[in-house]
Amino acid sequence: MSSPSPRKSRAPLLIGLACLAITATLIYWLISSKPTPPVKESQETAWLVDTETLEPRNIAPELTLLGTVQSNGLALISSRINADVLETPFLVGSAVEAGDILLRLEPTDARATLSQREADVQDLKARIAEEKLRQESDLNSLETEKQLVALAEKSLNRQNQLTRSKVSSEERRDTAETALAQQKLALANRSLSVANHRNRLAQLEAQLKRAEALLKLAELDFAQTELEAPFAGRITALHTAPGNRVRIGDRLIELLAENSLEVVAQVPNRWVGALQDTLRNDQEAGAYADVFGRRVPLSLERLAASANERTAGVNAFFSAQEEAGLILGKSINVTLELPALPGVFSAPQSALYGDDRIFVVEEERLKPARIERQGRYRTADGERLLFTSDELQAGQLLVTTQLPNAVSGLKVRLRESTPETQTAGAAETAGEDQ
Repeated sequence: MSSPSPRKSRAPLLIGLACLAITATLIYWLISSKPTPPVKESQETAWLVDTETLEPRNIAPELTLLGTVQSNGLALISSRINADVLETPFLVGSAVEAGDILLRLEPTDARATLSQREADVQDLKARIAEEKLRQESDLNSLETEKQLVALAEKSLNRQNQLTRSKVSSEERRDTAETALAQQKLALANRSLSVANHRNRLAQLEAQLKRAEALLKLAELDFAQTELEAPFAGRITALHTAPGNRVRIGDRLIELLAENSLEVVAQVPNRWVGALQDTLRNDQEAGAYADVFGRRVPLSLERLAASANERTAGVNAFFSAQEEAGLILGKSINVTLELPALPGVFSAPQSALYGDDRIFVVEEERLKPARIERQGRYRTADGERLLFTSDELQAGQLLVTTQLPNAVSGLKVRLRESTPETQTAGAAETAGEDQ
């Protein structure tokens, strides 16, 4: 049996290699003949923003302050006497009129003291009248005493002559001398009494004045037993109740006078000079307070004469055009309208980045600008910022949309304004110009 030839054994291998080459060629052709998709160029994102046109105007900034309701007519009524409380007709919060009885005290002790003082005055008046009658009597008796002295001198002269003539005895002459001495002593006493009349009368009149003063105090103390309201107002505190024993100086009632409430708020030093000029020129500085959801108009009345060293400001005092809603001691927010600033820009709070940076649009890209904040004011759409800047000009577009990735050169596109937006912007501009 013969073996296969070498040519026949290599034939299948060659056929396999040929098929493999044909398959590879076909695959390459298919890949190379596949159409190539077009390459899309990447485009830069443009962020949609709202804008406003910058325009300088004369606008009055508004300053928000924290105020406290105080009173320039709060009276603290204390007790003048020691007594028991009988009645308190009005309670805390009650409105009273001038002359209303606020409190009644037991009057027995005060009435007894008053009676004693009245008796002292009557007694001294009677003693003064007696002194005047005594003076009249002394003046009349003084003339009689002088006449008696003259008669006693004549009698002594006569006795001396008789004694020298040996007609009368020495005893009678001594008796006449004694009578003259006694009469002169009586005349001296009477003269002293007449001369001392002014001193005695002055003492009695001084005692009468002292007694009358004590009587007035006793009358006031007795009047205190029915404590009357000194003015119309409202009771803010009652420190006693029926049955209590009050002593001199004890607090009884606190009474708040009508139309005495005012709002005190601290103004920063930056604005004190402008407010001083406003008051000096008798100009009106408008303000209002938010009280329990109500807007209460206020008017700046005066500034404090001294500054508080611990704070950077001066107290300003506002009167309320209507006190309804104000409560003594309550803290409230006060909005003060300051003098108008010339040529300032305004923007919503959303346009501000940080403390002093905004963005404007130039050639569809953001451009930053530094600003100096001048205050704030409110519109129907919310609070707006007032500022100036050497880097800005009228007519530039201010970006009012707050972008989280806002940087210089960022591409933006402007939102198209609607008729409603244009109308609102025109109304706001008109309000600012006014």
